[in-house]
Amino acid sequence: MDIEIQKLTQEGQDEWRVEACGMCVSFKDQASAIAFADKLKERVEAPHCIPEEVLQQWVREHARMCGD
Repeated sequence: MDIEIQKLTQEGQDEWRVEACGMCVSFKDQASAIAFADKLKERVEAPHCIPEEVLQQWVREHARMCGD
């Protein structure tokens, strides 16, 4: 996942914007923007346990979409 932090100046005030996957979140200071981006990256990269029933549902849906 690409996470981008940008500094913007609007109406004479600095704003820090974190963008990821079409989501955009604004912060008043750089430290808050970095902390948010770091936590987002940590959560995205964390191991995820997907229940077997969900995996099977995905397999069925994928087969349906592929015409199998």
